[in-house]
Amino acid sequence: MSKFYNIEGQSVVVEGVLTESIGKSNSSPAPMTIADFAKTHKVDAYIKKPTEETVKKAEKELGVKFGPQLKNYLMTYGGLSYKFVEFEGLAENSDRIVTITKNVRSLGLDKKFIVVYKIHDEGAYACVDSSDKVYEVEIYAGKVTVKDMKMKFEDYFIHTMRNYKLLKESAVITEAAKELDNPEKVFGKLTLTKYHTYDKENCQINFFGKTYNVKLSIDAMSGDKITQKQADMFTKFNNESDKLSKQAVKALIKYIDGLGDYKDYFDDKELPKTEADMAKYVKPHSLLIDEERYLSLYCDTKWDPEHGVTIGLIPTVKCGDLGEFW
Repeated sequence: MSKFYNIEGQSVVVEGVLTESIGKSNSSPAPMTIADFAKTHKVDAYIKKPTEETVKKAEKELGVKFGPQLKNYLMTYGGLSYKFVEFEGLAENSDRIVTITKNVRSLGLDKKFIVVYKIHDEGAYACVDSSDKVYEVEIYAGKVTVKDMKMKFEDYFIHTMRNYKLLKESAVITEAAKELDNPEKVFGKLTLTKYHTYDKENCQINFFGKTYNVKLSIDAMSGDKITQKQADMFTKFNNESDKLSKQAVKALIKYIDGLGDYKDYFDDKELPKTEADMAKYVKPHSLLIDEERYLSLYCDTKWDPEHGVTIGLIPTVKCGDLGEFW
């Protein structure tokens, strides 16, 4: 079964061959360590870290020694996750790394490997050996494919975060990433939610030649702060909304043309060609500003009331599903 991925602008189809979604295997060692990453990003770590005895028990159960980098990671953090990326871990009350490794071994994984990260649900895993060398392994239809990533565990961890665009490349804060001194001067009154977003229920925007009241949501995962770059994106959107709206209509026309069965909705209707036409079928309800990446407009649609459509506006204009933008 094939599955489409779009990572860092690269379209990748997995068809019984090892995924390239994590990037090139000969990349240079990362300038950041896991410790640096944990200090500069709002990560989740295990509460009950493993003891030496717990680590030894896990090694015995798997029949392989943990490399020094993996062992240090487990002893220091237990396990780490950030946003949608979760590396396996070990704790006094959890042996996830043991369980998943055993499960994947039962599918054909060599017993010298330890699973440290599940790349995707189609059977691809990042594994290490006892020297911390990383291999990406895909198990598909009984066939096991192994790719030497030419790097060790710590570099791979950073490499993964970078390629999923979750890494702040340096602890030196750039002008764009600086915390905004007075966010409400730019956005108006905001409310910090338990989901680490700043929300504004009635944000007035101009789009499709009309005025809408939408929900504004600003991602603030790293330290619950809004950055200058997020403010700049919002300002750009307001200043260029007319141009962006026209570009969005062109993108939507192309999107509608590829709707498949949903296009049947237009069988007895004229396809939209202008902003006024599009406003009859598409209604914006939420404006979301991701953490230093995208500004996207979420809309209800007449042809698909359940799912609607997402219009990415900054840095580029494109239409698609929610997962393509966040």
